[in-house]
Amino acid sequence: MKRVAIPSLLLSAFLLFYVQPFAGRLVLPYFGSSASVWIVCLAFFQVLLLAGYLYTDRLSRAPVRVQALVHGALVAAAAFATLRLADLEAMKRLAAEAGSSAQPTLALLGLLLALVGPAYFALATNGPLMQAWIGRERGDHIERRTVYRFYALSNIGSFVGLFAYPLVVEPFAGLATQSRGFVIAFGVYALATLAAAARLLVRGAAGRLHDGGAAAAAVGGAAKAEAPMGVFLLNAFAATFLLMAATQHLTIDIPPVPLLWALLLGLYLLSFTLGFSETAVKWLPAITTTSLVLIPVEAYLATGIAAKRGLGSVWQIASCVVLLLLGCLAVNAWQYKLRPAQGRLPRFYLMLSLGGAAAGVFSSLVAPLVFSGTPEYPMALVATSVLLAWLLARDRAPGRRLPNRALLAPAATAAALLAGIYGGTPAEPAVWQKRDFYGSITIRRLEGAGARGQPLRFHNLCHGNTSHGSQMWSADGRAANIPISCFSDRSGIGRFLQAGGAAPTRKVGVIGLGIGTLTAYGRPGDTYRYYEIAPLILEAATNTTWFTFLRDTPAAVEHVLGDARLSLGREQTAGGSQGYDLIVGDAFSSDAIPTHLLTLEAFQLYAAHLKADGVVAVNLTNRYIDLLPVAKAAAKALGWHFAAHVSQGQGMIVSSTWVFLSPKPVDFDAGEHGVFVDPLRIPEIAPWTDDFHGVWPLLRLGW
Repeated sequence: MKRVAIPSLLLSAFLLFYVQPFAGRLVLPYFGSSASVWIVCLAFFQVLLLAGYLYTDRLSRAPVRVQALVHGALVAAAAFATLRLADLEAMKRLAAEAGSSAQPTLALLGLLLALVGPAYFALATNGPLMQAWIGRERGDHIERRTVYRFYALSNIGSFVGLFAYPLVVEPFAGLATQSRGFVIAFGVYALATLAAAARLLVRGAAGRLHDGGAAAAAVGGAAKAEAPMGVFLLNAFAATFLLMAATQHLTIDIPPVPLLWALLLGLYLLSFTLGFSETAVKWLPAITTTSLVLIPVEAYLATGIAAKRGLGSVWQIASCVVLLLLGCLAVNAWQYKLRPAQGRLPRFYLMLSLGGAAAGVFSSLVAPLVFSGTPEYPMALVATSVLLAWLLARDRAPGRRLPNRALLAPAATAAALLAGIYGGTPAEPAVWQKRDFYGSITIRRLEGAGARGQPLRFHNLCHGNTSHGSQMWSADGRAANIPISCFSDRSGIGRFLQAGGAAPTRKVGVIGLGIGTLTAYGRPGDTYRYYEIAPLILEAATNTTWFTFLRDTPAAVEHVLGDARLSLGREQTAGGSQGYDLIVGDAFSSDAIPTHLLTLEAFQLYAAHLKADGVVAVNLTNRYIDLLPVAKAAAKALGWHFAAHVSQGQGMIVSSTWVFLSPKPVDFDAGEHGVFVDPLRIPEIAPWTDDFHGVWPLLRLGW
């Protein structure tokens, strides 16, 4: 059995995690490149994993003939359903339709189910079932630890599959090739699994298989009391919740790309491979204590206080990554230490999957409804700290003399420090805060003073960690229709709009609404048409209690709710070009990049909506990524002129980087507080495309 079952086991483990970043990469552009896409993907895969283990738990109790026939039929049906992945254009049409839904979370779940649901379900059932088949053939000659080593071995296969996609496949193959490759690989897996099922039928008919219950009794024994199954569920929830919270924490500021997904999910997998070993159990007290000590350190780095005191983003990212690995390693080592006998193996897997699915549902569905902010990461740190301390306290290993209150001390200290650090983080109170699929939207009221010392207040809109605009208000409650933030008269876009006074009217398309600051430059007869994907942004910007730019402008204002690229594509199909004089791109949430708005295909779409002498202006201000090479490469590919303007900030006027792409050179003065960047100093790269856009070479992470 091993000769046919182990290839099926390893290949299914490989594909089980290969398909995750592949599916995420496929659907990402159709949901605004939101960081929530990967969180929902993780939840989807965790729930299907649970369904697979439920299936395995039930099927493993059936006669071997039934097992072989049912599982063989399932894999064959999944292989047939997977053939649709070979038609990339049909997939794109399906994804575009889902991306236009008013319920993006549900639409994304439905899309994933249609594209990869059957394949992933079949892959999720395979590991535990193959191990059970091997155990049934070998009977009481198999040791319990051997079965768990098969589990660790399958994790190695998953680890390889996970990183094969972003490191080997994505950089060198387009989505069409990737899709066909997955279909072929799944076909090979299906053949290997059908061969294993056929062997099970033959050996079962010959009476050469052991009874599962007898084998389990022989192997399991009663050497020690086993932990309740609820403990395994709780541990699995904590580890998965930590993974999802850490992923969300990092992707608020870094683009949600497969390599980052793979890094974090790979560390989670590695914690299983390392944790399911006797070595990890031997060092478990040290691993657990170290985790408890490092949690408050990570809490300090995660608040942003560390960055203000000179610790760069590399240290903040590294601390999150180390804590994720160490925390999950500690939890999974406890899982292995408390593991049940072989007879309860399917139920053990079921608890692991149930805990993971519960964490996924909480992170992707419950948290956005319950919380207006994003407190998941500190919650995960506190939960991990308390859980590890509790596991230490309940441990009754021989020779342990440490009293429970001493074991709980590290967790109490960590929790206290954590609460103090997060509670003491200086921040202006939010006067309005809501959250949806696209992130947390916050309005804050800031106090300040004018040039002559007169009291002023500023209403500021934040999406994640990045300001999307501020408006000045006088002490007596009058709004000033003066553009500030990155749209001030010293910014690139401000200088350009002020220099364009010769044209009688302007038609402007704006990707990303913010608070509508650009309409402060509007004139009678002008039209500003905003494309905004997040309904909460539109709700905030049109609330005149806080912002009045859209109300007070003399220009006509239009709103299009939905992803800008999908909306522009539909408009092109329905009525041709919009004939814009200017298209402005300002659609970043935090420092995460909607990469699908910066590809060559995106710029070609913008060009189709411009007049002959129109201009595309894009706000590329970003703390972590140098995007100037991306815009320069797109301009070169289009045969257009390129200009980059950088302005200095002061007070509520922030530093900004704007680029301008057009068939004709743009002509405006850089101003006293700005400068044009020499294009020769900007590195040459290949233009980003829908098939490939490499973010990592452009990172500028401070130490």
